[in-house]
Amino acid sequence: MEQKEKKPRSITPVTVAQMVYLTAMNYGRNSLVSHARACSFGFLFSFIPILTMVAVVLIRILHASPDTVAKILAFAQEIGPYFNVQGIVDGLLTLKSVTFLEIIIGLFIFWITRGFFLSIFKGMQTIFHTKQRRQPFFTQLLIIIIEMAIIIVIAAIIFALIIMQTIVQIPVLSSIAEKLSPLLTILSRYHINSLPNVLLFVVITILYKIGAESKPSLKLCLTSALLCDTIFWIFRQIMHTVINFTSYNIVYGVLAKLMVTMLDVFIFFVLFFIFAQFILIYQFFDEMLLGELYLLPKKDSDKLTAIMRRGLFIRPDFLIAKDANMIHLKNGEKIYEDGEKGTNAYYIVKGTVIETRPDMTKIHERGDFFGEVSCLLQKSRTGTAICDTDAEIVRIEGSSFQTLVEQNSAVARKALGQISSYFSEVYGRTDDFTI
Repeated sequence: MEQKEKKPRSITPVTVAQMVYLTAMNYGRNSLVSHARACSFGFLFSFIPILTMVAVVLIRILHASPDTVAKILAFAQEIGPYFNVQGIVDGLLTLKSVTFLEIIIGLFIFWITRGFFLSIFKGMQTIFHTKQRRQPFFTQLLIIIIEMAIIIVIAAIIFALIIMQTIVQIPVLSSIAEKLSPLLTILSRYHINSLPNVLLFVVITILYKIGAESKPSLKLCLTSALLCDTIFWIFRQIMHTVINFTSYNIVYGVLAKLMVTMLDVFIFFVLFFIFAQFILIYQFFDEMLLGELYLLPKKDSDKLTAIMRRGLFIRPDFLIAKDANMIHLKNGEKIYEDGEKGTNAYYIVKGTVIETRPDMTKIHERGDFFGEVSCLLQKSRTGTAICDTDAEIVRIEGSSFQTLVEQNSAVARKALGQISSYFSEVYGRTDDFTI
């Protein structure tokens, strides 16, 4: 055996394409578009209550300036027709102490937004399906904690922005501020305009980290949240620049803005679940890639989808890059021989392998799996496998392959078929012994 001197890269364009394909396929299989619709509908009933609670925290607890709060909360033009920020702020100022009615209204707001977050959790559970689900009480408690955390985080960020604006107005700094007035004006406008994206990024990261039952790393959650937020921002810029909804006679004024807002919200949740699905794919890419390799269509298939799948997955760069997985053999070298304990399965990346058994010879070529039956049955090999050319082969440990069979029903069906064929070939079919 000889090892390659130059270590290949694990993340290549092929790897990225494979991840995108698996994300798209699982997204459709899990019907996440329907979850995106449910979340979009719930958001329309939850967004204004959440902003109301943020205003309560800022004015009643943090004692922020009402005028500044109203100005910052009205950052999005789409809010104007449906959310009278100044009216909410004025109403809060009339309350001198916490009243029973205020407590009831607060609880009612939490109850309204609960359905929205519950829709998000249902979508996340569909993606990160595990054997043990969270108990209903724990789920409800977690939803309330997330609501409170989101409100507190948003309020804290807005309050920090208010403090920054106040510091700039200190007399000692006023002269400097006057000299830098044009720059500060631009920066202030930039901060206010970018605030929704920053808040959105924080909220997405929290939901990915807490809602994903596969316990992804914070780095993965941050990266996925950043990609989701960035693509959503690009979409909004393009849509609001290119598409002019007011040019249509049917939609105008508030109705036009409502339609744009609904489309924005729906697209956001479509992207949110796409990257939630991507997190799972990235975490378990080894197992999913192995499953695709084992189910790889044969090269003589004439179906377009089968040809595309074979072309996409036939070279597993992600597995090739791991030295522990790869073996490089010369023509005539043995992979295993008759009587050996079958502990591994094999996938051919390059070359040809001839497997000989009593009264039978099999030729395995690029894209073929072999040796998995003895691996599953934990029995000795009943044949000898020899390279017919120089070959590059991925070695799959028995425990990894058995886990794959347990978790992937399609792989299990094919493996059972291979075992059935194996017994038929080794022991033959008789009237008394039918497989």
